Amino acid sequence: MKHLKSLLVHSTSKKLWNLLLVEMEWLLRRQVVRGHPYILFIDPTNVCNLRCPLCPTGTGDPGRRAGMLKYECFTQIIDRFAPYAYEVNLYNWGEPLLNKDIFKMIEYTHDKNLMPGMSTNLNTVRETDIDNLARSSLEYLTVSLDGVTQETYVHYRRQGDLQLVMDNLRKLLELRRQLKRTTPFV
Repeated sequence: MKHLKSLLVHSTSKKLWNLLLVEMEWLLRRQVVRGHPYILFIDPTNVCNLRCPLCPTGTGDPGRRAGMLKYECFTQIIDRFAPYAYEVNLYNWGEPLLNKDIFKMIEYTHDKNLMPGMSTNLNTVRETDIDNLARSSLEYLTVSLDGVTQETYVHYRRQGDLQLVMDNLRKLLELRRQLKRTTPFV
């Protein structure tokens, strides 16, 4: 459903041609491809507040230096792939809300006719983050919620606080309702 909406809302002739080219090259098992990625994963940071045992960042073994993606670098990546891509997923091995430019990144992505999506643990939330999430152009938000009791939740989301996540999620959904918005889809 997410990808279909992205296709319907964010298509251009160039993006559609690229999508068909990439899929055709994949079906033909081409080793050298002419198409461009149409779904991007751009990690705003590889820093996280949790210590999840199945994540390289959580275990302290990310294989790269910890840091924040600079906004200028982000815009260069977006500018390069915007003519071909549909979606930008703003997450991978870190907590995106830790990057002070995350909301600028979301808006830049949206302004370039790309569907911004994000995944967060909602454990590290600045005072303005809930309001910014509800008012942003973010289309999809995944909340990492791996249990319904603190005991179960903390087994995977180490150093996490289930009640804090639930409170933040309730605030976000209530504010989204008050604003009469349907996005971000959670």
